[in-house]
Amino acid sequence: MMAVAFISLRPDNPEPMTAVDPLDDPGPISAVEMLQGPQDHDQFVGSSQCATCHAEISAAYQMHPMANSISRVTDLPIGSEEASRTVAGLTRQYKVVMHDGQMFHHDEMFDAAGNSIFDQSVRMDYVVGSGRRAFAYLTQQGELMFQSPLNWYSQDAKWDLSPGYRPDDERRFRRRITDDCLSCHAGRVATVKDAPNRYQQPAFLEMSIGCEKCHGPGRPHIEFHQAGTNASDRTDPIVNPGHLDIVERESVCNQCHLQPAARIPRYGHTEFDFRPGQKFEENWTAFDAGTDISDDGRTRAVNHVQQMRDSRCYVESEGRLGCISCHDPHRLPAEDAKDAFYRQQCLKCHTSVDCREPMPRRTERDDSCIVCHMPHRDSNNISHVTQTDHRILRQAVEESGTDRKGQVQLRFFDGAHKRMPKWEQDRAMGVAIWSYLSKKGQQSPLDLARLLESALAVHPADGLALSTLGALAMQHGRTEQAVQYLTKAQSVPLAEESAVAGLLDLSYQQANWRKSLEYVDRCLEIDSGHPGYHAIRADVLMNFGRLKEGITAAEKSLELDPTRIPVRAWLGNAYEKDGRKSDADAMREIVRRMQTAKVPETNP
Repeated sequence: MMAVAFISLRPDNPEPMTAVDPLDDPGPISAVEMLQGPQDHDQFVGSSQCATCHAEISAAYQMHPMANSISRVTDLPIGSEEASRTVAGLTRQYKVVMHDGQMFHHDEMFDAAGNSIFDQSVRMDYVVGSGRRAFAYLTQQGELMFQSPLNWYSQDAKWDLSPGYRPDDERRFRRRITDDCLSCHAGRVATVKDAPNRYQQPAFLEMSIGCEKCHGPGRPHIEFHQAGTNASDRTDPIVNPGHLDIVERESVCNQCHLQPAARIPRYGHTEFDFRPGQKFEENWTAFDAGTDISDDGRTRAVNHVQQMRDSRCYVESEGRLGCISCHDPHRLPAEDAKDAFYRQQCLKCHTSVDCREPMPRRTERDDSCIVCHMPHRDSNNISHVTQTDHRILRQAVEESGTDRKGQVQLRFFDGAHKRMPKWEQDRAMGVAIWSYLSKKGQQSPLDLARLLESALAVHPADGLALSTLGALAMQHGRTEQAVQYLTKAQSVPLAEESAVAGLLDLSYQQANWRKSLEYVDRCLEIDSGHPGYHAIRADVLMNFGRLKEGITAAEKSLELDPTRIPVRAWLGNAYEKDGRKSDADAMREIVRRMQTAKVPETNP
């Protein structure tokens, strides 16, 4: 059964391979109904409409973190006034500045003498997070959204790098925000039709997580009650998760709180297609890598679902234990009432006499169940953040997150492969392994191609499979195959952006200037603020003999990202070719200063 793929992570095996066994085909493709995206966008009414009749619960929910999952920067305070707003790297530093009620994040570089070389600022538009643990910051540029390299960490009351960023990270303000991010953190997103990861302005129809995220579109519910007695023979169409079967109930929470090793939208679906009342696996295929408790006892942030499902409580409840068994999705208990609140949830199944701790020790800990059985652990993937261990251990022992020595085990979450056609299992597994290894900066095995090609045999216009095959072929130096796959993917709207970027890389490497200019111009139509595309365009234009246009493109690249030393060196040479000796000398002097740059010990 193809339920598992083992991926070697040992240092002595730099090119990991999979061991995948074939799964018996569960049935003919004709028996599979491919569901397309929902057509109910006009049925959403917004949480303010819900509050008209549900005022009390709506007011209580406003204090819940989900009700504050995303906000405009201008609506929130900057953080502790006592905390430093400067985060130093190795050669550059970031700084947070408020100006005329708006927040700007600065990236500044200093030479060896402590003089500023450049100071670039980017305005922040949105704040992600309730602030209980942290705030992340987003900037919208045209149809694209990007994350700042700076976070505010509430638990430590300090500014520091965002998760995944390194000091002097070259991504700076160009870390792209994608649909899978916003589908969880925002209520309803104003997407651009047939263009993934692109958003209208304003980007949100409802900013924070609202009522309809868990209960479904509200208009049918309103119309049902407006019909009065005429509706007596019908069922209220609103979804109450507490009344759903176990799998559908948990799927409401899992749409955001299940954060697996890889999550792949099923064919014909997007990140925004899930509706309460469906099963999670109707919209996504998830791959799990265990509870992810590292050897030093730290846990991966947002890994609660997997931990809970490994707990004895969950196993012995036969799946009846779920998120809302312990959590009220509408309100949080007050901080001073938290221990008592969760103790009462435990006592629904256990009794007070079940606890074997001596009463004096229980009293010392306010008779709290969670202090002993669900302790806080440091996060192993987000600094300055602790997470609650949801394994509900009888004793606080440590466990390793690896299932085999030197290997990580990817599994279909909840045995979803048993309910999928063979071609879609192959598609999901191929894309999942590619995604998982790409995030770790590792090469994917070439034999993934056979999995994805089996999916293309059924759906030749599958943009995700085509673009993944193209990227895989590029990674292994199979240029002709890569061009074939990416050219096909380019014609699929949902895959065009990644396909054109790949074709640009290939044509530029081959010095095919005509094709390079065609592809880079299309890339810039999609992402006009990409400094790398402007730099490539500069070089292509110079090779066409259009030096002055190339210089303009290179200057635009540096305007967008002044850290790029190779572009500055190129521009210095281009100025000299254009007879601009003084400009060439000035640019080369900046390069010299940047090569010896360091952050001053005392920030100015």
